[in-house]
Amino acid sequence: MSVPDMKQLYADLHDKGLEIVAVTSYYGFYKDQRDIKPDQEFEFMKGFVKEKEEPWPFVFGDRTTNHSAYGVSGIPHWAVLDRDGKVAFINIGYSADLFKAFRKKVEDLVNKKP
Repeated sequence: MSVPDMKQLYADLHDKGLEIVAVTSYYGFYKDQRDIKPDQEFEFMKGFVKEKEEPWPFVFGDRTTNHSAYGVSGIPHWAVLDRDGKVAFINIGYSADLFKAFRKKVEDLVNKKP
């Protein structure tokens, strides 16, 4: 549900320096396919990314490693880094109101003078 808003945010702020990198995990399924191996799922996801026209790169890995490494406790989970690579804030979950506040924080961060 958050993808259209994220795509708009990216379109609006990419020229000002906003970058998005999606980190996801292998789940062992894709649509009606079950018990698939990571290499098969990776191939399916290439089509998914193209179909959804998501303009940012994706990083794939196993669920345990990715969720632990990034402290994921809910989806979507956005970790926003500042221009120095430090975590500025984390946002978990999605609703129109949550996204409005999230977008404002991102805009403020992007517009902040280095």
